[in-house]
Amino acid sequence: MICKSNKPRNADATKEAILEAARIAFSEKGIDGVGVREIAEAAGCNAALVNRYFGGKEQLFAAALVGAFDMSQLLELPKDQFAEAMAAYMVSKRTEHKTFDPMFLALRSIFNPSAMELVRQEIQTHVTDVYASWLDGENRQLRAAMIGSLFAGFYLSRFVMCSESMGFEHDETLAPLLAKTLQIYVEG
Repeated sequence: MICKSNKPRNADATKEAILEAARIAFSEKGIDGVGVREIAEAAGCNAALVNRYFGGKEQLFAAALVGAFDMSQLLELPKDQFAEAMAAYMVSKRTEHKTFDPMFLALRSIFNPSAMELVRQEIQTHVTDVYASWLDGENRQLRAAMIGSLFAGFYLSRFVMCSESMGFEHDETLAPLLAKTLQIYVEG
């Protein structure tokens, strides 16, 4: 028996369960901190199915990244509203156990060169390049990268280094400061 359920196996549902379990596991432990068997167990199936559907842990990691950093919905806003919306999103972000968080997935996989290259490519293609094409004026690629680096730096300060200055109790002060900085990058 491959799956723990008595129900007939649904390949699409099994793939999605594996992918969701992998996203959570990679967010909690990084690519090197979790094994295929652990992911399969969390998904309720045999490790052989992980390899059959995804080809192995690195390919599963790559699949878990697809769309993970997509915040293109913010680009539907007028440019003069983007910075405020992005800042509001940044300060409202909370982390909880057993949830997928692409930034923790990236941070916890930072010492695996293959994984970090996949993260870099995903961010370049689906964040930096998308934002750069949306921006007007000069240095669009650089400004788009700066938007991403501001987000990453804020995240690192708040959730990894646990900076007291970046604590949740400062959200009302942080949001407008972040919005002003982001708007500089938007306007160029």
